[in-house]
Amino acid sequence: MSEKKLAGKVALITGAARGLGRGYALRLAGLGADIAVIDRNLHGAEVYEFERQLMTGDTVVDEIEALGRRVMGLEVDLTDRSAAEQAVAGIVDTLGRVDICVCNAGGGTIAFADERDDPEGERVDLNTTGTPADTPQDMLTRVMDTDLMTCMYTCMAVAPYMKHQRSGKIVTVSSTAGLDAGGTYHLRHGQSRDHSLHPDPGPGTWPL
Repeated sequence: MSEKKLAGKVALITGAARGLGRGYALRLAGLGADIAVIDRNLHGAEVYEFERQLMTGDTVVDEIEALGRRVMGLEVDLTDRSAAEQAVAGIVDTLGRVDICVCNAGGGTIAFADERDDPEGERVDLNTTGTPADTPQDMLTRVMDTDLMTCMYTCMAVAPYMKHQRSGKIVTVSSTAGLDAGGTYHLRHGQSRDHSLHPDPGPGTWPL
């Protein structure tokens, strides 16, 4: 099978500045796809020393360009539905279409690395109340917006274009927390991640 089997396709990956999202973006680019990267901070990989050492460019956008692919990098807050819609519209205007959408963005109530005084240290849970029953409303809103609504808004934004194309693939990335309600963090994070464990119906079934 040809390693360029995705030539002519356009893939959108959210949360792709670092970690798994970066890996997905580079793999799809390696298979020949043009890439659109969305992240709240395109320089997110700079926060962690081990990730900085892995980088072959200033950002994943530079790494993909070095592979000879067309690429867009957008810093977008996907918890804002209108921002998600505008981002996808811009991608289609520039790259022509969206064939693959990987919804990888997330974070829950754990502080983003660039929010922490010691990014290399232990994870910091922004909810310090200690029990699920005491979780503040702003923390519930944050985890649902970050883990669930970013995925929903991205799917809703790409679906009309995929329906018009009569083709497209949506991949939602979840977490083992969606299967495990153990612990204060997992109970609320798991609820937001559980949605991604259900099969996606595909753009043809979205009520547009």
